[in-house]
Amino acid sequence: MSIYIGGLPPHVDEDRIVDPFKKFGPVTGRFCAGFAFIDYPEQHMADVAMDHIRPVVASEGNLGGYPGVTLSWGKRSIVLKYQEELAEKKRRDREREGRRERN
Repeated sequence: MSIYIGGLPPHVDEDRIVDPFKKFGPVTGRFCAGFAFIDYPEQHMADVAMDHIRPVVASEGNLGGYPGVTLSWGKRSIVLKYQEELAEKKRRDREREGRRERN
């Protein structure tokens, strides 16, 4: 699942950006001028990484020594989170309906 990193300079040392994310699982970095995506194979790894790295970036004002960096969810992660929430809502609705039918 993807984490979007914005506000990067056009040329960065990719290892300085990717390394902080590696402690939360295997990652792949995709870099373009000014932004990057960090991809994890599973959403829970990206969730933990965001929970730990986002506050550090906010308090220190940088990531890997690059100031002004922003973190947000990549599109794939947003879609997956929505799908998971929708599936959970449907499951709860089915449980409620089953209880009503038994009563």
